[in-house]
Amino acid sequence: MIRRISFFFFLVFLFLMVALPFKVMTLIPGFTDVRPVAALGPIYAIFYGPIGCFALACGNVLADIMDDALRWSSFAGFAANFLAPMAIWYGWKHYVKRPFSLRTISDLLFFTVLILFSAALGSAIITPAVAIAYPEVDATLLAWSIFVNNAVFPLVLGVPAMMLMQEEFGFVPCFELQDSDALDFPPVFHPRPRTTALPQNHFHTGCSYSAILLGDTHFDTETSVYHSDYNEPNEKLNRIQREEFARNADIWRERGPRLIAAALQQVQPDTQLVLHMGDLIQGDCGNPEVHKKMLQDSLELFGKRFAPLPFLPVVGNHDIRGTGAREAYHQMMPPFLTEQLHTPIQDVNFSFRHGPDLFLFLDFKEWKLPWIEQTLRDNQDARYKFVVTHGPILPSDCKFSHWYLLGRMTPLQRRLFRIFLQYNVIGLSGHTHYLELEECTTNEGQITQFLTSSVWSSNIPSVPEVIADSPQQYGSRQMPVYQNDSMTPIFDELRPTLTRYWFAQGAGFARLEVSDDAVLVHFFSCDQNTPYKTFRLR
Repeated sequence: MIRRISFFFFLVFLFLMVALPFKVMTLIPGFTDVRPVAALGPIYAIFYGPIGCFALACGNVLADIMDDALRWSSFAGFAANFLAPMAIWYGWKHYVKRPFSLRTISDLLFFTVLILFSAALGSAIITPAVAIAYPEVDATLLAWSIFVNNAVFPLVLGVPAMMLMQEEFGFVPCFELQDSDALDFPPVFHPRPRTTALPQNHFHTGCSYSAILLGDTHFDTETSVYHSDYNEPNEKLNRIQREEFARNADIWRERGPRLIAAALQQVQPDTQLVLHMGDLIQGDCGNPEVHKKMLQDSLELFGKRFAPLPFLPVVGNHDIRGTGAREAYHQMMPPFLTEQLHTPIQDVNFSFRHGPDLFLFLDFKEWKLPWIEQTLRDNQDARYKFVVTHGPILPSDCKFSHWYLLGRMTPLQRRLFRIFLQYNVIGLSGHTHYLELEECTTNEGQITQFLTSSVWSSNIPSVPEVIADSPQQYGSRQMPVYQNDSMTPIFDELRPTLTRYWFAQGAGFARLEVSDDAVLVHFFSCDQNTPYKTFRLR
């Protein structure tokens, strides 16, 4: 209750800070003025609901008092400033059966109608009250001035501000949140454990297929081939990255090719895709032309070995690391992906339908929320929605836990998290050099993610070493090392929502099997030809 009251006063204070400076721009002395503050009406209504509408009404009365303009008609103003934005809140909540968005023309037009109705309602409440109490006032001028204020400023200032708040700062409409979350500033989504059974999906497409999954491969060879121009000035980074060069050269002399050969043996008659989880190459070339050569050599190696299957890598941090590396990758990959999929690909963030299923490939460091949400909305009929991203969706319990898709759970990242839950996505990732299964189940939906690694370095056991196998252990590895890190409360927040958790050290590849009945992942350790473990993702 204290939090709710405090937040109410904050909204009132914000209203006054916007309203009072414009009180001098009078239209009808003592009754109405130029009111840019009217832009707050739809903002308070959508993002804060009834408490926002009540704060708007109270703020209006306080502004009249502070301007020495309190009259009997101010009570009508209180009612109008509460009911008019409430009409916007009620109209969207009860008549639009989808999440709030102003991205499409139809949604924008409907919201415009709500604003115009709200403006007319406010004018219809205030004008008769003033006309009765103060007959000398020009009622027609008053009615139009109220309507124009409450229509023009919300449309010209309020709508663009709402787009910015939602798309760039992660504000979430109050009716899409639990009550306590709506009192945050900005209002953000906090996951809670699911309290009801998940709905059962019954697919009858008859479509089944398999795909090969490869994790980080860090394609490389002897240092002199790709790293002659390497020039990292930071002494610590230079040492660490040269150790990585030596590790990669050791892998690709013999173990890397053996792993790829074993993966080829798992190509079945129904295998239709080869998916790479990112960090295809090591990068760190120090020269964009050399980086292009490294990338081209790796694409030729994997592309030819798995041909005619489409070979589809997602961008990883190493793929774009080094001088001019990002530009080189963005220049080379869209044409390669276009060739593999036989459909135009313009960016490293891309999607495609494979039969009844959606595959969404994301740059985990430069994702585009409007495009992600629109793509999922356009493909909501897809049987399964696979999100392929190098950095996993849910934070991993290892070093630098913030360096993932949801990272530090900023408001914008929390909005993406909620969208993924609503569409029940299946995440396929790499990046951590561990094997992981996480499943998050909340009242909004479910995210299941699987992480694989193909970094078969000399210290990797031939049989994966299981480190954790229950949700209660999520976060336990990172916390003793980073007790004051910002990730600790995020692990605490997510842990109660996890319904499955498994974490191991190992390397290898996997075969994904997709059918109406299930989504299975068979993980093969190192270069083995029999599965070490099978995971049911759905």
